[in-house]
Amino acid sequence: MSCQDELDTIVRFGSLGAKTCSRLEHLQSEVKFLQDIHCSDIEFIEEQGNEGCGFVPQGFFGGFKGCTSNVFQIRIVGPRLGLIKGLLLVKRGINKIQIPASMLKALPSDTSFDEIATLIIKTTAPSQPNKDLGKLLDPNAEPRETFMKECQKPLLKLAGDKKGPTMYQRILLGFGVSETLCDAYAKQARYAEGLRHATMMGVADPTGKIPYGQVFIPGYATNANNKRDIFGRCLKYEKVFISRRLV
Repeated sequence: MSCQDELDTIVRFGSLGAKTCSRLEHLQSEVKFLQDIHCSDIEFIEEQGNEGCGFVPQGFFGGFKGCTSNVFQIRIVGPRLGLIKGLLLVKRGINKIQIPASMLKALPSDTSFDEIATLIIKTTAPSQPNKDLGKLLDPNAEPRETFMKECQKPLLKLAGDKKGPTMYQRILLGFGVSETLCDAYAKQARYAEGLRHATMMGVADPTGKIPYGQVFIPGYATNANNKRDIFGRCLKYEKVFISRRLV
């Protein structure tokens, strides 16, 4: 049997054409947790603005030490399911993993009918830095002491840097901020109290009640009356800039 035939017993790699190599790379992802599941644990749902994000029942990953997380970056590989890639958000009131069509990256095998698939958890969210930053903003919480003292991953300087500007700097430059200010912020952002940006995982709305065109950012901060309030009511200029990752 050829290598291609063997691969096609996992999922239909032979039908991917130029995307075959990139899809095979998904099988080499970092792994935090592996779990075998039955294809009956999955149901495909209609796409409703939740591109690349599905849902998982509470407690589904009971054997995983990070099961208190709310968001899981996953891969699912199985002959009856194909190759599935994206995010899963914990959702109440469901008993199966729900997958929109946009998460299916390779079709099921047409030569193997094994009903067992492997679910891979690559990363989880919120990350520890996200939790610490949330506590930094919350007047009733305290971030880890190490977070306050340690040097954050600095933004790369623009001048003479062969790697070029970072994602955050490209955003600032694109909106007309000068290189001088970008460099100044790169220095300011090395420590927690100077941070004015954060990286978050964007997920679908599990309630279906957030109005179109709006984003909900959880957390607490201090409002204009110096009282604890939800983050969205504490923005000094009543706005926050949100962007998808720039490549």
